[in-house]
Amino acid sequence: GHGDASLGADDSRFLAELAAPAVAEAGGVRLHLSARSQTGYKGVTAVACRGGFKAQVSEGERGKTFRHLGLFATKAEAAVAYARALLEPKVSRVAAPSPTEAEADAAAAAHEEARRALLSEPLLEEAEGVRLHLSSKSETGYRGVRLSVARGRPLPSRPFSAQLQLHGVSKSGHIHLGVFATAVEA
Repeated sequence: GHGDASLGADDSRFLAELAAPAVAEAGGVRLHLSARSQTGYKGVTAVACRGGFKAQVSEGERGKTFRHLGLFATKAEAAVAYARALLEPKVSRVAAPSPTEAEADAAAAAHEEARRALLSEPLLEEAEGVRLHLSSKSETGYRGVRLSVARGRPLPSRPFSAQLQLHGVSKSGHIHLGVFATAVEA
């Protein structure tokens, strides 16, 4: 198994940074603290598979679109990027025309067909010499693996996400491990 004893220096640095307390100010800007975020900052998430911290800011109506600001070595650096992005003037965008009801129905049917196709792969108990954790509670059939296909959006090349539950490492207890092309890879 993969316990703390198998962690390398980079993994240990990442976990130490994740556990470090959030600071209210850095880089000459006030940071946006969040008690609900595992990092302690709004707009900053831990990306364990990359050993860093992703910053993104929501844009568009009702915050449904996000602009990626980058991957940073520390969560404070990511929080500074987020805070600075909020200080930038908003760019207005012209809304695209709404689809007709028939177009919306066709898109919804295509979306469901894509979901079914992705989830139709047979479950494997082992891959690449590693025992996989099956779960009857997950729609993918694998523990900690989710299918992320947003309605009305094109199918991403890596629609499966994996997360690990580690109690005491973050406020939520979950660490995002990355996105993958197949459920077995995740």
